[in-house]
Amino acid sequence: MGPGRLRGGELIGSLGSIVAVALLFAVDWFSRPGDTNVTGWDALITLRWVVVGTAALALAAAVAAAWARTPALPVAAAVAAAIAGIATALLLAYRVLISTPGPNHDYGSKVGAYVGLGCVVGSTLGALWAVRDERPRRATQVEAEVRPAPPRSASGANRPPATGGSASEH
Repeated sequence: MGPGRLRGGELIGSLGSIVAVALLFAVDWFSRPGDTNVTGWDALITLRWVVVGTAALALAAAVAAAWARTPALPVAAAVAAAIAGIATALLLAYRVLISTPGPNHDYGSKVGAYVGLGCVVGSTLGALWAVRDERPRRATQVEAEVRPAPPRSASGANRPPATGGSASEH
């Protein structure tokens, strides 16, 4: 168990979600009329929580894949992250491409909004890949104890019984 057990889907999903949340704060997503720039955190009042929740699910799927002993929890977490990711990507695409924020939908989308949308889509694709990936996870190597064979007794009491016929045939 550990981070070495993560596969490509979990890595892409968690990386996309971390970058998407970081972009909410660090990059301007929209511009108001009058050359005022707005971050995604300030412009997406409700949708920001959806993005953060989806990112948390993607990170939970990666943690479950790294530390769970059975495949049930990682698969369930990846399915939840994929479903939330699809919904978030659709909502964010609508908000960035069709109906921008603002009182009259007059905010202009900036590069940060498109990159943020791309990160959410990447996180979703990573979660879908994690669900689809059926390769076995890398197991931890366990050293087996080598034991010598039990000693044979002189009387032959440890011999397996003869098969293939009765004693009268010999």
